[in-house]
Amino acid sequence: MKKIDMAFVVDDDPIFVFGIKRAIEIVGFCKNLMVFGNGQEALDTIKSILTSNKKLPDVILLDLNMPVMDGWEFVEEFVLHGMGHQNVKICECCRTALWSL
Repeated sequence: MKKIDMAFVVDDDPIFVFGIKRAIEIVGFCKNLMVFGNGQEALDTIKSILTSNKKLPDVILLDLNMPVMDGWEFVEEFVLHGMGHQNVKICECCRTALWSL
């Protein structure tokens, strides 16, 4: 499998982040991986990348339920600020226990 250059993991669950980082390392999914605890941190980094004319991540693994800025708000801001035309794949992830429904 061909490695992608960069991926973002945007999730506030340290257990999920540990597991996904380990899986990405094992399969050799990407060369560079950045982890953010909420959507605002990731969005700020993306804005910084754009102002410095660097390449955005190829893939963003995005939790929907997070503090500060959740995944839905992140996607809304991503599109609102004109970043939606970039060739970035966003994979939304959400874990909800059945007993909490």
